Amino acid sequence: MRQQCFGSAIFLMIIFSSCKGASYHFVEAGGPSEIGSSDDDTSGSRGNDDSSPGENSTTVGESTQGKSILQATQLEAGDDDACPQGGVKLETGIDADGDGQLSNSEINQTTYVCNGADGKDGTDSTDGADGKDGTDGADGKDGVTETITQEIVKIRERLVAKDPNGPIEILIAMDTSSSMTTEKDRLQENMPLFLTNLANEKINARVTAIGDQFQFPIIPNQTFFRHYETHVDSHDAIGVLNRYFQAGNHGLNSDAVLEVFIFTDDNGIGAGNLATDFMPPTMKKVKVSGIIGKAKGQSQTNDKCHIANVGSVYEELANKTGGMTFDLCQLTENQQSWKELIDKLTLNVKNEAFTYDLLTAPDIGASISVSINGQNIPSYAEGTREGYIINNETLRFSSGIIIEQGDDIVISYSPVK
Repeated sequence: MRQQCFGSAIFLMIIFSSCKGASYHFVEAGGPSEIGSSDDDTSGSRGNDDSSPGENSTTVGESTQGKSILQATQLEAGDDDACPQGGVKLETGIDADGDGQLSNSEINQTTYVCNGADGKDGTDSTDGADGKDGTDGADGKDGVTETITQEIVKIRERLVAKDPNGPIEILIAMDTSSSMTTEKDRLQENMPLFLTNLANEKINARVTAIGDQFQFPIIPNQTFFRHYETHVDSHDAIGVLNRYFQAGNHGLNSDAVLEVFIFTDDNGIGAGNLATDFMPPTMKKVKVSGIIGKAKGQSQTNDKCHIANVGSVYEELANKTGGMTFDLCQLTENQQSWKELIDKLTLNVKNEAFTYDLLTAPDIGASISVSINGQNIPSYAEGTREGYIINNETLRFSSGIIIEQGDDIVISYSPVK
């Protein structure tokens, strides 16, 4: 049956043609007019439906000359523009020369059976149920509780300019009795140098000179300097300072640090003039320093310096507040000695500007260590006046500790439980 033969050829070609470009030739039983020649068959793929073998039937091995041939060629993707995804090219015609295949001139009809394009990916299915939890592992060892808090402060220019503790109020109480005339004159001459040093260090400070008979030269910045005119005698600097505080018109900033420098060749004497009588206003913190006599009588190194009494009251105040003391008799008419003093006063104020708020209150009774650039610093002790001073809120350094920009300050301590 010619129809079955033709159909079987197509079926076998599609299933078994796996070699790229392979051609398969099927000889159709019947004459040329029986392949794709029916006027009623628009597909061009059917012929006569006579199922019985006729005289024109062909067996394997016979010549195909004059016979109708179906030639099938497998196409891969890209082989032919007609089938971009690949497929099969079916060619039919009469093998006129009997060579068993169709040449271009012998092909009457070409049909393509193309592969379809890949479909879109399907929708992901839902996740499967979670697996069962595994068994718990063994408990680890208990960790060690660390009770040391470490705070590192990098001193840089911006910290000095910003000053974490606000402005610094500086009071200079000068004994203006007759025995201190030379020192008074030298102080007023060097006041511009002191103010210039503070400005160069970018320290936010305001200076008030307390005493009478001053004739200060031109001050570079009057905004940061004031003169409070009143007499300070040999023994009553503390009483004068208390009256200044009580007057209430001093305009001191309660959020500022208060630095007090007392110049005298005598000692505080009498009620209201002792260390225990000192009553400053409520400030951020208060520190008192004394430029005082260290030895009573005539100085062995300065024939113009005579000390009426050792300034023990002011030394006591300095010890209690973390201030400094300086030997008055080391000041001579030589300007260099005064420059050295002004530099020390500037350093004292500068160190006060480097006061640091702690992250939490330290346990003062527990071990505390402080270092600068890896060098351990002792705690402040009376008599040495060199070391760190710590309370529940801040860390600061005594005037004997020199701090430079870029120094690393490290404090380790146990917090209060």
